[in-house]
Amino acid sequence: MARRPVFLADDQQYVKTVIIPYDYCGGLTAEQRKSSIDNLHKACRDQFPEARVLEITKDSPEAIGRALSASRLKLIVNTAPRFKKRKRFPKRKRRLIRKTFLKKSFEKKLLDKNEEEQEALFRKASQRTCSLKKTNSAFFDVLYLSARVCERGGPFPEVLRKRPYEARKSSRLTECGRVIGFRWEKKNISAEPGTLFYTWLYLWALKRLPTLGNQLMEYDIFTDIRFFPLKETSCLARAAAIYKSLRRKDELEKALQDPAFLAQIVA
Repeated sequence: MARRPVFLADDQQYVKTVIIPYDYCGGLTAEQRKSSIDNLHKACRDQFPEARVLEITKDSPEAIGRALSASRLKLIVNTAPRFKKRKRFPKRKRRLIRKTFLKKSFEKKLLDKNEEEQEALFRKASQRTCSLKKTNSAFFDVLYLSARVCERGGPFPEVLRKRPYEARKSSRLTECGRVIGFRWEKKNISAEPGTLFYTWLYLWALKRLPTLGNQLMEYDIFTDIRFFPLKETSCLARAAAIYKSLRRKDELEKALQDPAFLAQIVA
């Protein structure tokens, strides 16, 4: 038997935390997590019979829960660095590149190819193009990491092009020191309380995605099977409950415009 916090929208406190005992299925496989989620939701319905329960992780049994998870929620942003295709070098420069390639590492590789394949390699090298995505989109986890302002740098818009697991291992983030704040869309947000910016960014994301926000409003209890209170503080299930309360009280815009107001809620 284990105990897990679940989160409910509350008109007075904005979010209410309830500790629910349930049968935990040990292990890290997807099937074991889903079994734990089913047991947790059953325990929630036993205590709140009329409530609709939503798991907000990529392991959620419902599509809306998976779409709202930090590793699946994806937004189009304006702060991602853009890369433009460079112009071709002049003919004389291309000849110089060709000679350099023959003299150095490409010499052996080129000798094994016919003239047409060699010419294609030279043409590709002389163009010096770089990849460009049609839209600058990034996952929620990556948005959060890119907005960090640390003792030795930040924010880090260059990580917006990475996937979540790549961004977490980026040397730019691991070697920048302690987090002292966050900066997003010309807005500076304090690092204290620790869950302030995480919650603010989730509210900002749901405002940009009204379809997901409207579907979230149909649920009453929010859970996160991956959230361990002793190891971490930020939780999307808690942020989702706060979002629902702010929508019902018509204070979502106020919370986005005034982080100090939101800090009083998440403190």
